[in-house]
Amino acid sequence: MPSIGSFSGGSARAYGRGTKGLGISATGGNRVFVNGYYIHQFTGSGSFVVSFAPVGATIEVITVAGGGGAGSGTAGQYVGAGGAGGLFANMVAFGNAITVTAGTYSVTVGGGGAAAANGSNSGFGTFSTTGGGCGGPVAGNGASGGSGGGGGIYGTYGLTSTSGGAGISGQGNAGGGGFQYNWSNAGGGGGAGSAAQGYGGFGSPSQGGLGYYNPGFAPFGDDLQPGTFASGGSAMSDSGGGYAPGNVVVGGGGSMAYPTPKAYTGGGAGGQVGTGGGSGVVVIRYPA
Repeated sequence: MPSIGSFSGGSARAYGRGTKGLGISATGGNRVFVNGYYIHQFTGSGSFVVSFAPVGATIEVITVAGGGGAGSGTAGQYVGAGGAGGLFANMVAFGNAITVTAGTYSVTVGGGGAAAANGSNSGFGTFSTTGGGCGGPVAGNGASGGSGGGGGIYGTYGLTSTSGGAGISGQGNAGGGGFQYNWSNAGGGGGAGSAAQGYGGFGSPSQGGLGYYNPGFAPFGDDLQPGTFASGGSAMSDSGGGYAPGNVVVGGGGSMAYPTPKAYTGGGAGGQVGTGGGSGVVVIRYPA
């Protein structure tokens, strides 16, 4: 399977232009018209039905699985944040846009994982992505998934650490391990654009990993940075997945302060006990 391509928390260097799909007629999901393109958003499983497509017509598709939930524990404990749902981007710029003909294409949208559970898988046609890994419990490692969940950590001081879960190559990245020595930080979840991030030189990589940003797919994705999907959850108190300079919270991943991730982005849960991951999404784009 081809790799996703370039990721960025603040810019998209590669996104689809110049597809050969002029004249496609299709239905399914929530369809909008933006800047000369039709964009279909699927927030639940269904069908993308192509009634007409010229020879060689192609579509671009972002398939995002559900994000992982936070680790298990009791209120106030340092549990790992959830990893983002696996993301696969079929783009003209990546050389893997999907050629379509008249017919029906199945769409599966995975739900976000409940607390202490991985997210569910998503798929379009023959392509599929894997749900994000849940965060680790207190003193436990994060789970593997599309992107891995962060490791949990004890709430008392002492030199100790845990590991983040692994991500799947081409879909996401690893979660961060929890680390404790004169401070306590559980690990953040991995995102489609990067592994969990360090923050200010202190403690563990507790900041959620960056998501995948493609402005051609706005207005869908995160509402603060439309076109952003699959950001990891954060175990930091003041910023969520998809951290950008200046503590700007973008990307849809949850944080400690606002643990619930943005729906229909596949974001990981913030590191608060009892928090579930964000639901996945499938978004399709082609020229009008």
